[in-house]
Amino acid sequence: SSDYLPFVKVLHSSLQRMNKESHLQVLVIDGNPVQADYLCRLYSLKTIEKHRLFKEIERKYAHTSLNHFRWALKPLFMNYLLNNGFTKVIFTDPDLYFTSDHSFLFEELDRYNISLTPHWPAIRLPEDEDSLFSVIRGGLFNAGFIAANTKAITALDWWAEMCHFKTEDNPESGLFVDQKYLDFFPVQFSGVKIIKHQGCN
Repeated sequence: SSDYLPFVKVLHSSLQRMNKESHLQVLVIDGNPVQADYLCRLYSLKTIEKHRLFKEIERKYAHTSLNHFRWALKPLFMNYLLNNGFTKVIFTDPDLYFTSDHSFLFEELDRYNISLTPHWPAIRLPEDEDSLFSVIRGGLFNAGFIAANTKAITALDWWAEMCHFKTEDNPESGLFVDQKYLDFFPVQFSGVKIIKHQGCN
């Protein structure tokens, strides 16, 4: 949402410091983003409104929870980019900051179709059971970062279907918004890389 655009400026400057050729694409889910103020490319919801699930996701979430709405749109926007000229895409939340060269993340997508970043809890029982239950509730992987190439479009479509089905925080059902569905990726799809670099995300 537009209140995160100051984060986007900082994220973009961190990318530019590492690589001037970085192309940051930003989906803004409210208002009409003013392109002139930003060096990166801003997109409005019109960009993805033709996706077969967009209207249903909008109907379910846009008027109940803006957070759930924007989280459910991640796979739609990634699919849009991969179907419109990009061969590799890394989704990041706007509050990430790059401190070193990130080109190896794109190189991984020459060998793998999807890259995921795990949570890194220090699970020590019995003294720290909170970290154990935090991962059980929230999922093995952090949805603030996911990388994909064009061979991952089927997986992203599946993720979009899941987000359309339910994007909610419901521990009794084992659901945690868009994130818990990522646990299925290494089992459900081939070519999934689990990034072991703990500096990522």
